[in-house]
This record gives sequence, structure tokens and C-alpha cells, in this order.
Amino acid sequence: MKVGSRINWLIAAAAIGLNVLALGNASAEIPPLNAASLSNNILKNGSLSGLAGWQKQHISNVKDYTDLKSYPNIAVWERNHSSNDGGLLGIYQDLNADVSGAKKLELCLDVWVGYHTLPNTGWWSEQNNGSGEMPVHITVAYEDGNGQSYSWDHGFMLSNSGGTTLKNVSIVPQAVWNHRCFNLMSDAVRKDPKRQKVLPRPAKITRVSLYGNGWDFHGAAGNVLLSSGGIAPPAPTELGGKNLIKNGSFKGMSFWTKQHISQTKDTTSVKPDNKGFIVWERTKSSNDGGLIGVYQVMNADVSGAKSLELCLDVWAGYHTLPNTGWWSDQHNGSGEMPAHITITYADKKGGTYNWDYGFLASDSGGTALRNFTVVGKDTKKQFCFDLMQAGVRTDPRGRKTLPAPAKIKRIALYGNGWDFKGAVGNVSLVKGPGETGR
Repeated sequence: MKVGSRINWLIAAAAIGLNVLALGNASAEIPPLNAASLSNNILKNGSLSGLAGWQKQHISNVKDYTDLKSYPNIAVWERNHSSNDGGLLGIYQDLNADVSGAKKLELCLDVWVGYHTLPNTGWWSEQNNGSGEMPVHITVAYEDGNGQSYSWDHGFMLSNSGGTTLKNVSIVPQAVWNHRCFNLMSDAVRKDPKRQKVLPRPAKITRVSLYGNGWDFHGAAGNVLLSSGGIAPPAPTELGGKNLIKNGSFKGMSFWTKQHISQTKDTTSVKPDNKGFIVWERTKSSNDGGLIGVYQVMNADVSGAKSLELCLDVWAGYHTLPNTGWWSDQHNGSGEMPAHITITYADKKGGTYNWDYGFLASDSGGTALRNFTVVGKDTKKQFCFDLMQAGVRTDPRGRKTLPAPAKIKRIALYGNGWDFKGAVGNVSLVKGPGETGR
């Protein structure tokens, strides 16, 4: 079948009332961007209608067959006859957008994946330090405050057979529209493709590219929004709201309860350092996993909040477990790390969920978890996470988006693993006004 025949079928399907690109699935048509979103969009023509403001891009070393078209709110691309040779097809927009001083830089888009013949993110990227080959791929090129150029990449696939070390990919259902958002001012989001290093903060956006790459593939994107807001990065008390966490600067142990879990006769300590941190250490573990830290029970209503900003300072002293741990890989755990945070919450339906994130001094790799940052040994850094952003609120493997919080029930700060030492300080959780977006 020729490439254009599938696109022509889609046009005919739309004409008789079928959902464009649903391909038999019961997915709804994607709604257009609202007027407020359009007025705040750094991108020109984020609805992609007619591709005005966008340039087409096609790269191939073989005589492949390609099709690239736009429809209301979406752009669709397809490549086949690739002879299993990598290529690229999509669109890009050059920009000169100053985002220095922005507290948030939110990238939102709808994505759809039809198929891809490359079984994973590709051997080429592994051998050439690439960013992956995926049927739907987005690249944001930018300059930091020193004028140095960087690129942030994320992609979407139906499946990933493994065998590669790239972690900048989300698995999505076939032929179903998915709405995703990423706050590019969040250190948890702004990482290299292997999610080992935090990239510098953007100061100027120079290009946004939407495309597919790999062998044969079929993908689409729509309703692309890039918007900045706020003033960055404020101290937690300046975020415009009350800290939902009591005694987040650890002046004593008021409101916090110590927690210790171990099956061996380990040696542990946990205490404030009078500098805003709670410090814990575990030794004599006999290479058996354990936990030491603190938690605080809460009953904080965050339903309707537009943002839920968690900020904290972290320090990773050392850890003898070389990565996030085999146990979590085999038992669907959330990782073993010297500095670890767990937010337990209820969604609007009353279901209970945990959001987990951790910090390592180093990582040998070889595990499936993605909910961590390597901060370096004996280094203090500040991190902020907006838990109302779907791109932040994912499961430990980065495959599923967790429901939005409606009530915060508990926050736990701890280290876990074999022997380790870590600390967390100046913890704040502040909700922003307004209703949550879709």
C-alpha cells in the first residue's frame, strides 16, 4: 500500500464522521487550544493548522516514501520503505524567545503513535551518543545563561524491547491520543537522554522540532503549547502560598516521626543539623536493604490547585549500593537511594497513590527506574517539582502518568539501600491558585 493511501483513508474517515487517526479505537478527537493558551504560546501556530510558521524536514540516506500533512490541531507524518535505515521526517520552528528569569517553562502537546518497526530507541544512538529514534520525538534547542547551546529531547513509542540505555521515552497505547506536559524549568524533567545529568536551565529558546525518526514509522502531534511564567527561582517562602509542611527547616523534630526498617542489626542515626537539614546514616547493613528517615502525616486539601510546588535541598554523602537496586527492579519498587522522598496522596476519586523521587551520588546503571537524579558525592543542590504537571507525576519507570493529587496524606524523607548517608533540608510544599489544566 502506498504511503499516501493511509492518509487518504484518514481524510475519508473524517468526512464520514470517524475520529481522525482513531483507526478503530474509541479515542475522542483532540480539542483545540483555547484562546488563553494561544495568546500565551511562545510558538507561532501551535495548532499546526496549515503548518504556517513551521518548516518541513526530511533526512534519509535511502529512497524512502514519506508523507507529511496537517489537519486542524495536528500534524501527521509517516515513513516507510526505509530498508531498515534510519531517517527523519517532521517539522521545526526557529525561535529567539527569552525565557531567562522564568519560574516555569511548560511544554504541552498531544501525541499519537501508529506504528514503528525499530524495536527500541536504536543502536545508532547508543553508539553515537544520540537522543533516540522514535515515531514521535520532540527536541527543544536552547541556550543557557552563558550562551552555551543545549538540546532537551523526549520521545514516545508503543514498546521498547530494551537493550539500550536511553530513558527519555514514554510508552503510549497504539492509535490513542495522549496529552503530556513537561516543565522545562524542573530539574527532574530537564535531563540528558540517559537521565544521568541535569541540563542547565534555559535562557533562550532557539528551536522546537516535532518529528519521527528511525526505520518505518507513523506518528502525529498536535496542540503544541510552550509558555513561560513567574519569576525564577524564588525561595520556597516566596512562592505566594503557605507551606503545607510543618517545620520544613527541621528546627528540632517537631511534627516529624522517625522511621527505621531493617532485617539486620545495622547501626543508624537520624537528627537535625541545626542548618535546616535532617541528616541520616546507616552502616553495618551486611549488604541487606534497609531504611532510615522521617515522615509527617498530613491532611492537606490541594484539589483545584493549578500548581503544587515541592522544593527541597538534598545532599548525597555516599552509598554502597551501586545503583537504584535489583530488589526494586524485581519487585516493582521505587528504588533504593541515600536521599529519597515519597508523597502519599489521594486523587479526586479517593484512590491512594505514591509519588517517589530519589537522589544518588553516582549510578552504575543497569536498572529500569527513572525517578532519580545523580547529584554527585557530598554535594548539596536544590530541586523543585510541580506535582500538578503530568510530566513530573509519573511512576518510577516513567511509563505511566499518575492521577493528579486532591489530598496530601503523608510526606516521607529518608534514605534506603545498603550503607548510606544522606540529608534533606528546607522542604516546602506550596499550592498555587486556580483550577488545574487538562
